[in-house]
Amino acid sequence: MKKTLAALIVLALVGGFSWLLQLVYGAGITNMNNFVPWGLYIVGFMIFTGVAAGSLMLAGAAWLFDSLAGYRPYTKIITFLGVFCGLVGAGLFIFVDLGNPQRGIYMLLSPNLSSPQVWDAGILSLYGLTGSLLMYKLWMVSQGKAVAADMKNISRLAIGAGLLVIVTSFAFVLLVSSPAWNNPGEPVSFLFAAVIAALAVLMLALSHLQKVAYCAVPEPLVSRMGYVASLLLALELIFLVGEACIGFYAPYGEEAETVFWQLTGKGAAFYWAEILAILMGCMALARSKVKAGSWLALLAVFLIKYNLLQSQQLNPLLPFAGPSVYNPPALGVYIPSLPEVGTALGIVAVACIMGIIGLAKFKSFFAPREEV
Repeated sequence: MKKTLAALIVLALVGGFSWLLQLVYGAGITNMNNFVPWGLYIVGFMIFTGVAAGSLMLAGAAWLFDSLAGYRPYTKIITFLGVFCGLVGAGLFIFVDLGNPQRGIYMLLSPNLSSPQVWDAGILSLYGLTGSLLMYKLWMVSQGKAVAADMKNISRLAIGAGLLVIVTSFAFVLLVSSPAWNNPGEPVSFLFAAVIAALAVLMLALSHLQKVAYCAVPEPLVSRMGYVASLLLALELIFLVGEACIGFYAPYGEEAETVFWQLTGKGAAFYWAEILAILMGCMALARSKVKAGSWLALLAVFLIKYNLLQSQQLNPLLPFAGPSVYNPPALGVYIPSLPEVGTALGIVAVACIMGIIGLAKFKSFFAPREEV
């Protein structure tokens, strides 16, 4: 554990140094530009937001439905790792994406309430508040000051808050000038991806805690999570195939160009890697191969979000004026620069460090109890 923590601290320091480089030399050292203003940091934000939302839904469902009562002893761990560590990761990704950190003050002093970005901030705040209330109620239960019946209302709130992850998609769906994003099915895809990411992270975490003898986790509980993630991966695949079929049926127009760019164009390698990751993750989880399936599921979600961003940004409805060589189709694909990768890895490391130290320092609180 000490070696793992040391490696994560090194990664966090590398991330901090990479971010400082961006502050000193500007965003020019990243591969984001006027054509691709949303890159790796927004991908990370979407994934961590999904982990927080999915964890809220799982923790709430465990107390709302008796058929999921087996997960109740682990809801404190789920809430801490999934919700709070997830929010830390999501918040840091947005923070570094601002460029100048002082821009965050503008949102606080003069928020534009019609902006989906402000809605995202509100949703993250709601997650934090709901997670705190849920953790407080879980503490009450562990102290014998509350019973399962007292958890019903907060469980409904947790599930409802988690479902609001679809609001994160509005920053894309409401852009009518971006045909590939302006899709009514995108909010559902965001919901599926959120639950998949949360289940994958929690399966890896619970399996590791079982391995290091932190707590006993029955294998059937983890396998059931894998089956649900497998089903949702299959539904994501159906959504992707549906989009491709629409592009084939009407092979003209702006949205069709984006579809063909992914299928046979410069974005094909990423697109088919996404399809392969979904298929392999789905099969692995269906066969109860938790570790491999969870990593493949996370890779699939990463590629889903990555391709969502680059496919539309590199195939805009109206390209910029000027020579074609300066327009997105001539740029190929978006590949994050080393400072971007370093910063992103540092943020992931910070979230992991928080989880490791938190679980170690408060083991007596997080350890599952039979009476729960």
